[in-house]
Amino acid sequence: MSIPNKYKVDHLFLLVGENPLPNYVAARTLLNDGGTVYLVFTNQTITQQEILGDCFEDLQLDNTKIDLGENESNAFQIRDRIQKEMKTLKGGTVGLNYTGGTKAMAVHAYRIIKELKPNAVFSYLDSRTLKMRIDDEKEEPIDCEVKLDPPLKLETLFMLHDNLWRKEEPPQSKPKLSDTEIEEKLKAVRNGENFEDGKWLESYVLREIQKKQGDFGIEESMMSFHIRARDKNQDDDRFEFDVAFIKGYQLFAISCTTGSRKGKCKQKLFEAHLRARQLGGDEARVALVCCYDDSPDDIKDEVRFAVPDKKIEVFGRKDLANLADKIANWIDLNNQEANA
Repeated sequence: MSIPNKYKVDHLFLLVGENPLPNYVAARTLLNDGGTVYLVFTNQTITQQEILGDCFEDLQLDNTKIDLGENESNAFQIRDRIQKEMKTLKGGTVGLNYTGGTKAMAVHAYRIIKELKPNAVFSYLDSRTLKMRIDDEKEEPIDCEVKLDPPLKLETLFMLHDNLWRKEEPPQSKPKLSDTEIEEKLKAVRNGENFEDGKWLESYVLREIQKKQGDFGIEESMMSFHIRARDKNQDDDRFEFDVAFIKGYQLFAISCTTGSRKGKCKQKLFEAHLRARQLGGDEARVALVCCYDDSPDDIKDEVRFAVPDKKIEVFGRKDLANLADKIANWIDLNNQEANA
């Protein structure tokens, strides 16, 4: 079920962590219209609270800052600063989402809010199930589906992780090549030919994703990302990425290479995993589409020695013939694991 209105509040306290995405999702799903968000942050999460503040202003959400400075584990300071803010509230319901922040922040924020507002709503966004968990000491927790309306955009998701794409060279929402051009390249690759220029592969991957887009509730998919730092004074690309789409609040990022050597494919997968986390946080999923001739599991198994992520996927040359179905299976498997 989606989040019932009885769990939505007028005053929502958020503990800001290194990944601001859960804070953003919590604010979008747990706050009543006209409510206020309270961002509890430390010296280590100043940038994250600034980004969230910008996003909330764009959404016209009132937000207040509670600066803990260097006191991320100081019980007295955490309680004192939250208590001072709590005593200024002029009525209304109160909630705490403790997905972010340190363990000490979560413990002491919970205690003081529970003490002052026994009926407060406490919640946690589970990155494994992708559901919002509503906690209640008197009964079993409730897991709720997260639905954002309007949907989360790729541009906003990237900005939350301190990335922007170049306005003068934005990503493309349609394949750059025609179906005929794609099919000509694809036929040659199936016959064992290789191409140094892999841009056509991005077009093919995007086309195949968009075939399945409606089946999985994918709101947006794009290709050819040129990512730069959020700092407006920096115009150089921070990095590039090939194809990405967003489902709910989760990023699926795909790197493309026409390379067939295992070493090159492994390197691309390493890079893709790093970039996906930079763009979408812990919830992000990453895949590689390549022209490796043997089993793609060979690449996955070797990469997993260094990357502790069972969610990575690799599609090789033999998968290109039915790539749309392969990608659909990957999404479906992710859904099954989230609901397990």
